[in-house]
Amino acid sequence: MRNNIDSHAEFCDSEGLKFPLLADTNGAVSKVYGSWIGYVSMRHSLILDLQGVIRETFVKVNPNIHSTEVLARLEKLQSEEKV
Repeated sequence: MRNNIDSHAEFCDSEGLKFPLLADTNGAVSKVYGSWIGYVSMRHSLILDLQGVIRETFVKVNPNIHSTEVLARLEKLQSEEKV
């Protein structure tokens, strides 16, 4: 099921997120990144650099540990950029 803009905004508010989440209501972005499976999008996360290049892809994420995985990878990518 695709979430709409309002449900994403409510989720951000309830979780204290300070950034918007993409509401891919027609699946266009999911199709570009290969996570579209019929009428739903698989739960994937992508880390893009400032030039829009994909630096990391997380496929079929486990929501219970995913934020820790993403933060660890972001820290590693940032430390690699400083070298």
